[in-house]
Amino acid sequence: MNKLNFIIFTFLILSSLTLKAFETCDFSDYSNIPISTEDCKEYYHFSKVYKNGTIYLGFASPFIKNPASLFGHNFVLVTKENQPPLTGFTFSFEAISENTSGISYLYNGLTGGFTGHYFIRPFYSTIRLYNNFEDRNLYLFPLKLKPDERNKYLKKMWYYSRYKTYPYYFFTKNCAFYLYEFLEDASSPILYFSPQETIRKLSNKIDYDNLSILPSIKSEIKNISSIATKPQTKVVIAYKNAKFEIYKKYRDIENRYQDALLELNQASLESKEKIPDYKLPFSDLIFSPYTLVEWGHNFKKKHHFKVSGIENNYKELNAISKLEALSFSYNNYTKKEYDINLFNIDSKSKFEWYFKDISWKVQAKYLKNNGEMINSTELQAGAGLTFAIIDNLLFTVRGMTLFNHINDSSRIRLFPNIELDYNYKRLEMNITYTKMLLRNNYKASITYFIKPFIKTFIDYETTDGYRTDISNGLSYLF
Repeated sequence: MNKLNFIIFTFLILSSLTLKAFETCDFSDYSNIPISTEDCKEYYHFSKVYKNGTIYLGFASPFIKNPASLFGHNFVLVTKENQPPLTGFTFSFEAISENTSGISYLYNGLTGGFTGHYFIRPFYSTIRLYNNFEDRNLYLFPLKLKPDERNKYLKKMWYYSRYKTYPYYFFTKNCAFYLYEFLEDASSPILYFSPQETIRKLSNKIDYDNLSILPSIKSEIKNISSIATKPQTKVVIAYKNAKFEIYKKYRDIENRYQDALLELNQASLESKEKIPDYKLPFSDLIFSPYTLVEWGHNFKKKHHFKVSGIENNYKELNAISKLEALSFSYNNYTKKEYDINLFNIDSKSKFEWYFKDISWKVQAKYLKNNGEMINSTELQAGAGLTFAIIDNLLFTVRGMTLFNHINDSSRIRLFPNIELDYNYKRLEMNITYTKMLLRNNYKASITYFIKPFIKTFIDYETTDGYRTDISNGLSYLF
């Protein structure tokens, strides 16, 4: 009898667990497609493991070698209760773009030719990709969620990663937009939706007091080397290389996490030089993409107006990225002149022997000058090196190629481009020299952000001293 009671009791318990699993497997809010029994069991185990963990909104800083990631990437991190973050997983939306490059890559990205998916992957894998391979800082913003909100997100993550696909667009329906749509109700942006915009829109849910940063190997070395002696810098490089190898070695991070920490600590203890404390870099989140409206005038009391659909700047220690797209400007400085800028991307990063970053620039625009009877289409691109004279004072030398179609003739020109940039908090300064067809052109500009969305500027330009112009004005970002 006791044996029979035990069998009945076991059967009831198993039945109760099975019913509970199927109760949690109701995805009718997202789809009418029934979920298989195996998927239900998998989801039940998934929700049980992560139900009491912490959920973070993640931000990977810009990756200057990839235009699609020039202003960062968003993801969600979910950790296990009372476990190291490395045992958690990340959830993000990404486009499938393998075996696509050049014109095809650009065309598909602009027209929605790529298919995007939600992915779940181990957090240590995300660290290897962003922190180590792409040298990107990771910012983790804890979200203030109630238990039912956390469970709702877990359920959606599991379901979306298996069943949801969407067309992907570089500027509008991109990784940031779809992740924000996942977390909140979202409407399609007109021109651009950025990873910074996701953070800004979710600011009421973010616990900023517990923001944490996982600096990339590159950021740590660049920042520490600025305050370290040469022997200390060598130790830092060796130390970080060891850390990189450990991340590659310990794929089963959940079981070997403590071993990895012990090995890292041992490497530190064996070094004779004390490693300086890591110095937090300039924020990757200072600037978000905006629409820009600008007015200015010169000393001859002529005016110019400019509207830019997308205006974005990213700054960190000894690195600058700028994006301007879909802009239109008009001025009557010389006569009536119209300038349509399809895009202008400018990326500068300090060159160092252990991080061989290339600084590059690409621009496409149309210019019409009624006074000089000019219709010109221009495409210019170039690359070079940037050196830091002191922190935030950058010297850049690039070789540029210009394809130019003026009126009925086309030509290709090569010319040097030399720039000096200084950035400090709200102040930006730039001096540019170019030489084309034996003409020397000099430009200088000073920009100051009165508020994050209002800036004032003074520009100076001269070509061999015979065509000089000085202008100033205000720009409003919204």
